[in-house]
Amino acid sequence: KLGRIARRGPARRRLGAGNPKVTRIEAVIKGGIDHEKVHAIATSLEPEILACYRGALERKPGYTGQIAIRYIVGAHGKIMSADLTDPVPDGVFAECLTTAAKKATFPKLSGGKTATITQPFTLAVE
Repeated sequence: KLGRIARRGPARRRLGAGNPKVTRIEAVIKGGIDHEKVHAIATSLEPEILACYRGALERKPGYTGQIAIRYIVGAHGKIMSADLTDPVPDGVFAECLTTAAKKATFPKLSGGKTATITQPFTLAVE
């Protein structure tokens, strides 16, 4: 819903002279989890991250940069924690991002214990 609102009328003007875009950057993965599966999971999260970014642009027009979500994933694929590695412009944006991140589902890990995944995204207005 938020994405549709931000593309019309006055809200569109507040976002800036272009379209917000979220681009996934290669993840840093430590632990026994398939890189291709992490890629697919990150790609599936892009629409929700874009919705969070649109909201942030409403509050802080022109914001661009990079965010990174760090996951700790347990042996059975359950997210033990998800947080941001760097500060973002406001708490609402941070909460939106971590809520979206916690919706990810990971496969059971090969070789045991836990995996740490740091997944960066670039935020831009084109």
